[in-house]
Amino acid sequence: MQTTTSTITLSPAVLEHQAQLKNQLENAELHEHFATALQNVDPTSEVLSLKERIQDIRVGFRDLSISLGHLDNKLNRRKFKFLRHIGSKGLRPRWDFFQEASCVKHGFLHLVMTFRNTLQRFKTLLDQSQLNATDASAFLRQNLHIFTDEHVQDAEKVGALKQEIENFMTIIGSRIDHAGKLRDSLSRLSDDIRLFGREISEKVEYAQQHNESLFNELSEAYYKLQSLEVNLQSVTEELSDISLACFNCLSAGASSAAFFFVKLAPHAARTAVGSILDAVPQGISAARKRAEVTRLRVQIQETRETISDLRKNHTAVNELTQLMQDTNAQVANLAVNIDALSNIWRYIRTDMVELRSLLGTVVGGGHITELFLHKLTITRTVYRKLVVALEEYSRETAAL
Repeated sequence: MQTTTSTITLSPAVLEHQAQLKNQLENAELHEHFATALQNVDPTSEVLSLKERIQDIRVGFRDLSISLGHLDNKLNRRKFKFLRHIGSKGLRPRWDFFQEASCVKHGFLHLVMTFRNTLQRFKTLLDQSQLNATDASAFLRQNLHIFTDEHVQDAEKVGALKQEIENFMTIIGSRIDHAGKLRDSLSRLSDDIRLFGREISEKVEYAQQHNESLFNELSEAYYKLQSLEVNLQSVTEELSDISLACFNCLSAGASSAAFFFVKLAPHAARTAVGSILDAVPQGISAARKRAEVTRLRVQIQETRETISDLRKNHTAVNELTQLMQDTNAQVANLAVNIDALSNIWRYIRTDMVELRSLLGTVVGGGHITELFLHKLTITRTVYRKLVVALEEYSRETAAL
């Protein structure tokens, strides 16, 4: 029975260290010492930290949903309508229900579109990983006897052992495929989350561009206000000059008092003068200037209101942009955490491939040395520890 053995690509640094250590560690005493040390290590603390990471992911789903709800509320305001063309629906509903396609064979192949809650999608994958860990730990515990010394030292049992190892390798191959599919599912989930993050990034970029436009409008409005105020000052001074001239013409010895009065109460002075200017030709020019003052004041008030609105919008878009950036950071962090969980299964897959390679050397036969028996003892210990870790993972994730 032939089996296909996958190879593991090790980094140059690992290969270099391995070459340097190979001869140095080919010592029975060192093997015994390492086997003892390995017996004393406890992998459960790392598994508990994995549980915390999973809990962080679940909290991340919830917190992100809340943040997107706040973001949707802001985006629904009229002032942010410029962002609505980027994604016609609310962010939170689309986050809570990712669209996932699955193929179902029922007489013929057809596509079934399902909407599954994003957190439920992760929970489903988590349940799969928990079942996978339970299955793997039970299988490994059942087959730990393969690594005992007596099998390889008893010549009559070697043939049976070889066949048992071949069967073991075949089953491991199916476990590799299962772990790989689970990893791919987790990877797809993190990819979907990153794609969702890109939409938020696009909104951030567009909001920043819009804010630049608001800033330019604000600068133009300030320039317009300054220009209007200069014009108003000029026309007002002309009216004050006309008013003062009228006071001087209509009074005797009151020019200084009139000057003070016109400067102190220009509107009252213009009102008084206006009552008699309509009766003289010069009054036409004064009337036009009074109308100009009224028009300029209206424009100044409108411009000030525009500036106030622009400043509020500029501040609001700044706050919105910050909220979107913070939300996108949550998206990125969630994807990273899911990637980390995904990579755990990639590592388990790699270990299983490595086990196939290791068992292949045993199947190949050859002289069994005392050093090989020590290596086999260490292998057995490693897998006992792996069984403990998988069982702990299964227990901890079952409680989530």
